[in-house]
Amino acid sequence: MNVAKLINNQIFIDKITNFYPAVAFPTEGITDEIIEMFDVYKVIETLQCSNLQKVVTIDPILKDGTVYTVEIVNKTQEEIDTEKFAEIREYRNQKLNVSDNYVMSDRWDQYTEEKKSEWRIYRQTLRDLPQIYANNIHS
Repeated sequence: MNVAKLINNQIFIDKITNFYPAVAFPTEGITDEIIEMFDVYKVIETLQCSNLQKVVTIDPILKDGTVYTVEIVNKTQEEIDTEKFAEIREYRNQKLNVSDNYVMSDRWDQYTEEKKSEWRIYRQTLRDLPQIYANNIHS
């Protein structure tokens, strides 16, 4: 676990053993008592966020006794749309891959014209999904 030390109003982040190489620290981790005793700060380097947010790296800041190297920001509408578009393409590709087995010539030749038409419509609809989404993204 990294900790932060404030030296000449600058934040330095490293392992506590590098700040204090002559001290034997417990292997189970750094406790709040150790942090207080050695005048270092906890460092937050990861955060959980929703699918409408993202974690971005920032210059270290000291806030409420903790040093943060990341923060949560809202995704732009463009980022949300791009991710949704990628999900739709992935869904489409998976469904097309699964349906490939059903339109191989050995099966295809055995289908009725009605069944062939259903498969053509289904697969074309899958191919059209990204464009359908793009056209209706903000409707």
